[in-house]
Amino acid sequence: MTVRPLPHTSSAPAGKPSERHLKDFRWRLANLYHIKTKSGRTELLKPNEAQVRVVDTLAAGKRRLLTPKAREQGISTISFIRVRTLPESARDASPASR
Repeated sequence: MTVRPLPHTSSAPAGKPSERHLKDFRWRLANLYHIKTKSGRTELLKPNEAQVRVVDTLAAGKRRLLTPKAREQGISTISFIRVRTLPESARDASPASR
């Protein structure tokens, strides 16, 4: 499986991203979200290989994913962002919300 890097460079106009960019989870993940590092600094999220694989797997429509040591690889961060950015209607329809 080839892992495509997430686009860290924005082709969106300076200032405000386009609606197309905002609808693209991969673009949002690499360009909009910040995390607090172990040293306490806030930095732009730079998804690692495991996180990119999760994003690609979900984009392919797969519903289950087994990831050993998921928290260690930052999968909980990606999962949290994904769930928090889903539209309300999608969250209500998900099996996890039942």
